[in-house]
Amino acid sequence: MSSDEQKKLIEIMNTCGNCMLVTKCNEGLMRGRPMHAITVETKDNGAADVWFMADRGSPKVKELASNNLICLTFANESKKQWASVNGPAELVEDRQKIKELWQPLYTAWFPKGNEDPSIVLVKMQLKNGEFWDSYANFIVVAFGAVRAAVTGESLKPGEIQKTSFPTA
Repeated sequence: MSSDEQKKLIEIMNTCGNCMLVTKCNEGLMRGRPMHAITVETKDNGAADVWFMADRGSPKVKELASNNLICLTFANESKKQWASVNGPAELVEDRQKIKELWQPLYTAWFPKGNEDPSIVLVKMQLKNGEFWDSYANFIVVAFGAVRAAVTGESLKPGEIQKTSFPTA
């Protein structure tokens, strides 16, 4: 069963939807690009996977073939929530799963629809992650910063949690 931290992290990820997917380039540098996280699937044992669609000829797919460890970062500025997760990714060739995950929006990237042969799924297995939930608005945070400066205490603008996920 998922812990409260895992549930909160997945809730933030689902609320954001879009994220930055970070891979390691062949040159050894980190490279991020915006992606739409289609869904986060959780399993009975608490393990979780994040699914994406990608073009099999894209640099991210080539980078995953060289190094499958990736990082995803999520931001919801209006709710003052951020999340970062890490784990291995794999390329999945599953036409039925593509049809299951397909949304009309994807036609912008894949004009041939869910039968487009260039589509490959990316499945990331969540290993660990952390989230920041700053439930306070700007005025409350500003007041807290002034109070912290006056009292010499650290600013505590919200909740910060780390969590790990079991393997599938």
